[in-house]
Amino acid sequence: AGQVAFIDLETLTVTATPSPDVNNGPNRPFDVLYGREGRLYSVGNPGSGGLDYVHVFDTVTHTEIGRSTEVMRSAPRLAMTSDKNTLYVGQATFFPRQIYRFDISTDTPVQTAAGPHGPVEVNTIAVDASGTQVFSSRGQVWSGDLTTRLGSFAPSGEEIEYSPTHDRFFVTSGNEVREYDADSAFPLRIHGLASTGGVARVSGETLYVSTELGVETFQLDAPTNPVASVVIEGPASGDAGVVHEFTATVSPHDATEPVIYFWNATEQNTQTHLGASSDTASFDWITLGSKTVSVTARNLAGEALAEHEITVTCLLYTSDAADDRYKVLV
Repeated sequence: AGQVAFIDLETLTVTATPSPDVNNGPNRPFDVLYGREGRLYSVGNPGSGGLDYVHVFDTVTHTEIGRSTEVMRSAPRLAMTSDKNTLYVGQATFFPRQIYRFDISTDTPVQTAAGPHGPVEVNTIAVDASGTQVFSSRGQVWSGDLTTRLGSFAPSGEEIEYSPTHDRFFVTSGNEVREYDADSAFPLRIHGLASTGGVARVSGETLYVSTELGVETFQLDAPTNPVASVVIEGPASGDAGVVHEFTATVSPHDATEPVIYFWNATEQNTQTHLGASSDTASFDWITLGSKTVSVTARNLAGEALAEHEITVTCLLYTSDAADDRYKVLV
């Protein structure tokens, strides 16, 4: 029977090898993940040859103390929210592929959500610190309740890791690991590997990547040129129904690139752009009054916020004007 090995990291000795409770088909433990204090979770991969579950182990007694009623058996991989109360399971080899969410606040995991059948692409998964975004290494971003696809990123890969300390995720693809901003799913930098990469993990300021030739490490310390400030240039007043352009410029001008710009404005949807030392955004309004345009500029080393006010006035067209474009501001 398959076993889960507990290893003492100081002595590098195996202290226990319990077997998950599988009563139908082969016992093939496939992924494990530590959760709240004293708990370890495992899933198996019997494929179509059997039934397996989400298993809960006591890390002190090294015994299984609970399991889900829902079957998980298709090359499942695990991810967990930072509060250790929610577990996600991605099943990669059955079609359609699927992601499931479990409440693990007790020792009986209870399925609370599942992604829509068909559009989900998954190999490995990660979840952000707030539990509002689930990242698939196949290039998809889903809402925490798995009802909505929030976005995508490219290229996709086989392994994915999220770092709550940096609010970034890392995707291993071939001979490189790409580092992405979690809020925008924009790429920040590429870490080249000497050989084909596998599992990536972040500890402190170090990224560890398993490869065909061993483990490679990369330092994630912030670059020396953070975004220190940002200013917005644009009109102070304008007409309703007219497009107005605003330009953001960061300081210093040699701040480490890329710079991500998050634009927000009264009554407008957020615009997210990937750029360099400056960026532009356009907005138009159909309502009158004072409107606020704001931008957050962010790079690997820091971020800054700026705001700009514009007063929107009304256009009146007179039917007897010689030029029907003639307008009277009120």
